[in-house]
Amino acid sequence: MLKRRTCLQFAAAAALPALLRSGPALAQGDQRTARFIVGSAAGGPADVQARALAEAIRRADGSMMIVENRPGAAGRIAVQAMKQVPADGSHLLLGPGWVLTLAPQTDKSPSYDPATDLIPIGGYCQQEYALVVGPAAQGVKSIGQFVAWVKANPAKGQFGSAGVGSMGHLVASMFERSAGITLEGIPYKGAAPALQDVQAGHLVSYIGGLGEMIRMHRDGSARVLATSGDKRSKFLPDVPTFEESGFASVRAVDWTGIFAPAKTPAAVVARYARQLELASKDKEFNALLEKVGVEPTFISGKDLAARIKADSVVMQELVRSFKLKGST
Repeated sequence: MLKRRTCLQFAAAAALPALLRSGPALAQGDQRTARFIVGSAAGGPADVQARALAEAIRRADGSMMIVENRPGAAGRIAVQAMKQVPADGSHLLLGPGWVLTLAPQTDKSPSYDPATDLIPIGGYCQQEYALVVGPAAQGVKSIGQFVAWVKANPAKGQFGSAGVGSMGHLVASMFERSAGITLEGIPYKGAAPALQDVQAGHLVSYIGGLGEMIRMHRDGSARVLATSGDKRSKFLPDVPTFEESGFASVRAVDWTGIFAPAKTPAAVVARYARQLELASKDKEFNALLEKVGVEPTFISGKDLAARIKADSVVMQELVRSFKLKGST
């Protein structure tokens, strides 16, 4: 089970390329300016994607987007913020699917309802999840060895994640049941500080989006042991899936999309939908997505609404099965 602890505030990420710098300056003349509300810390994967998408939209039609980070509570804070902003197109939410399909299912008193509080504009990518270990798991080079290590050192078995009710939490629960082990969960406000702790040996393992771990695996500062897709990731073909490693029930792939507040005018939603579709065809944007380990995948607003509904049903059953509990 996850337990709470105070997490150190993540310091500002190292300077990113020009494409990923802080949000663009305010628009002038008749250019439109809006904000992407992102539920992760600066420098995290969603933040990087948001800044890249903002640049792709600027290239498409000159519209300007500023990224505003609202990390914490496993992405819930960012979604809650959308209930307080004007429904005029000035603010959009950018976030992973699990924040809308899984997180509300784990709370006794959910603070938002995706079906009534948000309007899906569309999705632009999907990604697998993975388990990564650092020097704290000395000598561990495979998922089988990790299971054996945890069984031999039960007091040391732990994993970091985006928090209670996150996809990482769910994948960890799947893995624990399949492997017959128990891991202590440590919630973080974002992937970046958690992965820093993995590299430094302060945290044994982390379970989160694969893209967050690719560079670490390649440079040898940490090791990705397994991925959650139905086949090996093209980004790390040397890493087996959980399924081929003997843990067939550990499978998860999630998407990321953008949303407008409820009651946003249809014309405004349609404008953003057109912008997202144009951005999804932007070669530079898609190349950056692949560089950070996510698969460019365009999903229309209509299809995304249907997927949220279907995924929520699946998540409800998984929450019941694993008795997952959120923050409220």
